[in-house]
Amino acid sequence: MADHVGFSALHIDTDGRGHFYGSRFVGARAAQKFVQLAERDGLLTPADADHPEYVVLDLLDEDGDIIADRAVPTAEAWAAVNSELALTVVAVEP
Repeated sequence: MADHVGFSALHIDTDGRGHFYGSRFVGARAAQKFVQLAERDGLLTPADADHPEYVVLDLLDEDGDIIADRAVPTAEAWAAVNSELALTVVAVEP
């Protein structure tokens, strides 16, 4: 298991603009516990066609490469998830 795991995110707004959130790295155990609890509470779901997302949350390895992703299904879920992760928008693209 890696020592640290990162998170980054992408939200496509109603105008089709991509809001890219910068990465934040935390201890691997803390990240694993966060993901498990968020999945249990319905804040994160599998990222696939059967689970529409409001935000796609990427899990990153120590090199910043995406190793997994999860869907954040609603704006309310994103508010709860990001209240813990404190990711900030680093770019908005059309």
